[in-house]
Amino acid sequence: MREFIITTAVCLSAMSQMMAQNISGKIVDAKGEPLAFANVVLLNRQDSTFVNGAVSGENGCFSIDSSCNGGIIKVTSVGYKTVFGVTLTCCRKN
Repeated sequence: MREFIITTAVCLSAMSQMMAQNISGKIVDAKGEPLAFANVVLLNRQDSTFVNGAVSGENGCFSIDSSCNGGIIKVTSVGYKTVFGVTLTCCRKN
């Protein structure tokens, strides 16, 4: 299986803690080429249950609605090794 690199430009933004957050990023392969139609899933940190998910577009970009209470990102794509535990960097817009 080919491995791929996840370049996750993650920004969790909201007007307040009660409003929805957004996790977005770009999936690329080892050569830096966008990886289209990869499955991106946010799992609960406590028990690994499904929270939300998305499929990357033709340009490798994805966006998942979420909250900023943490979690584990899982990325899968046919022909590539599954990647778990991508580190999320939270930032809030004022």
